[in-house]
Parts: sequence; C-alpha cells; structure tokens
Amino acid sequence: MSADSTGRSGVASGTKPVLSVTDLCVDYYTDAGRLRACDHVSFNLYPGQRLGLVGESGSGKSTIALALMRMIKPPGRISGGRVMVGDDDLTAMSDNEMRSARMRLIGMVPQAAMSALNPVIRIRAQIQDVLQVHEPNLTYSQVQARIIEVLEAVELRPEVASLYPHELSGGMKQRVCIAIAVALRPKVIIADEPTSALDVIVQRQVMETIGRLQREMNIAVVLIGHDMGLMAQFVDHLAVMYAGKLAEIGPTPTLFAKPNHPYTHMLISSLPTLGQKGVFRGIPGITPSLLALPTGCYFRTRCPYVMDVCSSQAPTQVAFDGGHVASCHLSAVPGGLTGRVEAERDAEATLHSASAEKGTGEAGPNKTGGFS
Repeated sequence: MSADSTGRSGVASGTKPVLSVTDLCVDYYTDAGRLRACDHVSFNLYPGQRLGLVGESGSGKSTIALALMRMIKPPGRISGGRVMVGDDDLTAMSDNEMRSARMRLIGMVPQAAMSALNPVIRIRAQIQDVLQVHEPNLTYSQVQARIIEVLEAVELRPEVASLYPHELSGGMKQRVCIAIAVALRPKVIIADEPTSALDVIVQRQVMETIGRLQREMNIAVVLIGHDMGLMAQFVDHLAVMYAGKLAEIGPTPTLFAKPNHPYTHMLISSLPTLGQKGVFRGIPGITPSLLALPTGCYFRTRCPYVMDVCSSQAPTQVAFDGGHVASCHLSAVPGGLTGRVEAERDAEATLHSASAEKGTGEAGPNKTGGFS
C-alpha cells in the first residue's frame, strides 16, 4: 500500500517527510520456499509525528522495524523498495555507511531490554560505546557529561551509570535503552513494543518519557505493538498490518471513529468496554501462513463481510479524506463497511428487543424472565 500515511495534519505545507518508506519488501528463504514478511509497504512520517504499527503476531511489524534499521539477517533479506531518512537513502548505503547512520539518523528502542543490554558490562560503558563510535572526537570528559545528560533525560540518576543491567528494574532497563536510542539525537526512533514486559504503572511512565523526549527533540516515532488502547492514547496516526501488508492507514481518531477495513474494525471491537462487562470479542480463525496465503484478499477467510470478489481479486487501495487509505473491496460498495456494520447493529438491536418483549410477556412465578 502506498500512502501519505500521516495525512499531514499539523504539518506545514512544503515540509519534507523525515522518514519515507516506498514499496518495502522483505523476503525470508526457507526450505519450504520463499515467504514475504513485508509486502510493498509504503508510508511517510513527518518531523515530530508518531505512527503506530499494529497487528497480530506474524503480521510483519517487527520485520519492518528491522528492515528500517537494515538489521534483517539471513535467511531474510530486503528484496525491494526504498527507505529514506531525510535525504539519505538507507537501502543504498554500504554496510559501513549504514553502521554510521544507525543510531545517528535512526535509532531503536528494542522489545526486550534485558536481552538488548550486555549483562556483563556496566551501563556507562554501553552508552559510551555508542558515543565513541559515532563521535570519536569527543573528549573523555565530554563523553562522561553526555552519559549523565542522557540518563537524566530519561529520569535516571547519574549513579545508574555505574550499575550492571541485572541491578536495574525492568522499567529502569527500558529507560537505559531509550537513553541509548536518543544519545545521538536521531531524526527517527523506532520503539518495538517497549512496554510489553512492564506493569501498567511503569508502562505509563515509560511512554510518558518517550513522548516528552519526542517533543523536546522533535523526533519522529514509530511505535510497534498490539495494544490498541495504548495506540489510541499515544500515536497521531495508525497503520494496521495483516499478513505482511498494510490493510489500513490514517489519522488515529479517524480509524477509531470510522474504520474502512474489517480487520481494523474487529481489532477495535475486541477492546473491552465498561458498557459490556464480561463480553470479549475476538477475531475468529488465525492468521494465514505466509507460505500458503489465500487467493484474493488475505483476510477473506476470517472476514464476516466477505464477498465473491474477495476470493478472486486482491483489493486495491482506496484513498479517503485526510490521508486515510484502506485496501478493501467494501470501499466500492454503497455504504461501505460503515453501512454493513450499522445494518448488523440494527439487526442485533431488533433481535434483542424482540427477545426482551418475549421475556416480559412470559414473566410470572418461577419463569426465567420474572420473579420467584
């Protein structure tokens, strides 16, 4: 899917995207055959904006993160597309050039902080390593000052620099990873499920730290995760992935208020609400194997609104107002997805009303709908 993903809300006319991804493809070569984990993904992100990537496990979110960092390892490889950070084409860089650009142009907050940090090296040395590799002209005192500066920026005491990772709590380790990611003030930060292993209180604190640094440094953020509630609170724009493709992308309020892809609608509907306590709505079925994808629309085997055309033709992208883009055949049907959802709700309401009236009419001693 190709889209100006941000809709450019709040962006001055003529502003260039800080991150531009065009037709990005990532393939993995296995004994069972080639599988495409990222299939012609395109989006733009502007300075100071936040883009969320959501989808079930295996949808390609983390593959995109690794591809943006040029960290795809064999048997995988970036097989097509272009990734631009400002005027720098990351996909055209040599390995040495990319090593210099990584953390300087684009940084990453990893999913598992304990695995990302070296357990036998003190925090000071791990931050120092990043600074010395990319800014070798810094003096020792300048490096030490920068270490204290980045630790304080993520609300950690200077003494943390002398500790080992195992001496830190989960939230503190994640803050150290954030400090390393922003140490060189990159233009883009990728946060790959940065709160997945944290309790809800620490989750909020970590996200507030990322948000504050993003505003202060005017960094663009790509947040990857499963939590639609977190996405609704944090990101400006949302991209929904399914089986390696972008199903829908656009401003977060628009996608939550009026999704135009059934998968997006079902993800939002799966969120628990106070009005329906004890009622959980899941998405039936499982994501298809990338080695045996269905013909036509990849989501058709799980979609409650599937049509005949879905099995024979892959949907094309349809652009709506405000940079909102979706790939679904329902977009060509009068009323679209919204009409189908409203008709379904009306039918449920009618059925509920009829059941209530029937129960009231039969109410009486020892009856289910009456008194005992």
